[in-house]
Amino acid sequence: MKNAIKAVAAGIGAAALLMTGVSASQAVNPCPTARVCLWTDSDMGGTKMTTPWATLNVGNTMNDHISSYLIGPASNPASPYLYFYEHANYGGANFYDKANNGWMDLRLLNFPGGGSWNDKISSTWG
Repeated sequence: MKNAIKAVAAGIGAAALLMTGVSASQAVNPCPTARVCLWTDSDMGGTKMTTPWATLNVGNTMNDHISSYLIGPASNPASPYLYFYEHANYGGANFYDKANNGWMDLRLLNFPGGGSWNDKISSTWG
């Protein structure tokens, strides 16, 4: 019975998303406004850190250990982009992504010169 109730609730939620035009990542974004959520595992698992968009150094626990992320809503909708940097203090190679764009598995994002961005992020700016 509980599973049937959950299935009906999920169906109603999906229909509401379709009717409003809101994407799933916008409707259920676990990151607060002007924050980025970082995880040590590629599937938003493992150790999690939530940090402001502008972070000079993600710290020893997360430095070069980030495998996935999710960007929270922008505090200024006119500036919805967050930059990710290879080194602390906004140094080295970088890329950017848009707020509410869904979660990213960094193994799927090419790093300049080869490989992926997995375990390479040290600072963020937005």
